[in-house]
Amino acid sequence: MTVTPLPGVKPDRLLAVLEQVHDHLGNKTGAVTGTSQRFAAYIQWANDSVGLLRKLVGPNDLESLVLTRRYWVLQDKATIDGGPLAYLLNTAIDEQLSLLQEAVNDLRLQIARWSHPGWLVVADTSVYIRHEDKLRDLVFSRILPSRHEPVHLLVPILVVDELDGLKQSKDKHVRWRAGHSLGVIDELQPEADFVGELRPADFSTVDEGGIPSGQVTIQVVLDPPAHSRLPIEDDEIVDRAVAFQTLASRPVTLLTFDTGMSTRARFAGLRVTKLTSDKDDHKGERGLGVASG
Repeated sequence: MTVTPLPGVKPDRLLAVLEQVHDHLGNKTGAVTGTSQRFAAYIQWANDSVGLLRKLVGPNDLESLVLTRRYWVLQDKATIDGGPLAYLLNTAIDEQLSLLQEAVNDLRLQIARWSHPGWLVVADTSVYIRHEDKLRDLVFSRILPSRHEPVHLLVPILVVDELDGLKQSKDKHVRWRAGHSLGVIDELQPEADFVGELRPADFSTVDEGGIPSGQVTIQVVLDPPAHSRLPIEDDEIVDRAVAFQTLASRPVTLLTFDTGMSTRARFAGLRVTKLTSDKDDHKGERGLGVASG
């Protein structure tokens, strides 16, 4: 189960609280034997847990972890001792212990995923199509003030989907660039959570006064389970970049040719590098940097 901290909440802080909530559920309900006593301990745990988590996660996560449907069903059975109450209570506790452990394990993986040093970057679909350099040749130290620092390029799965759709474009150049970009991504991302090297670090030009270039890695990021995409693609990409920034607890930079995307991203609290190009003859197709509104 994927749990997302609220903006401004450090993932390490949320992880510590989730572990605490998980341990308290097992300890409090496991220390008593009678059904009514166990029920009282469970309700006390739920109230305490809501107080601990309500400022760390959103209402949907709070309902999934604590205020579940079984929790509310149990309220109607509070006057029953033994029998149905015992079965419902045991099932609810076992299920919530499992969900909490799953959330703890997933958050640990998330923290490890975002531990890459250097710049975290999300490129809009327009960059893969319109930039004068194709994906293999992109030198990020010429686009960003990253210089010798590593760059970790995060590819939301929506961008992959958009590139896939652009393989059917009527424009030959767009079709080719979409296919090329997907081929590189597919080659460097053979499995989930794999980090591929797009470009090695290059310091060969430093002695001649050139700009050094740090290593560039690339990683596709899938949508979380049960994630519902926003209806506007620009909003969805910005939303995913903001989620990455929250989980990483450090800035994410968005690259785009699109003024609308740039504005959305800045208002959402992302760093933005807006690129410019003379190739503005592909208007009307989503993913080519044309503002959608």
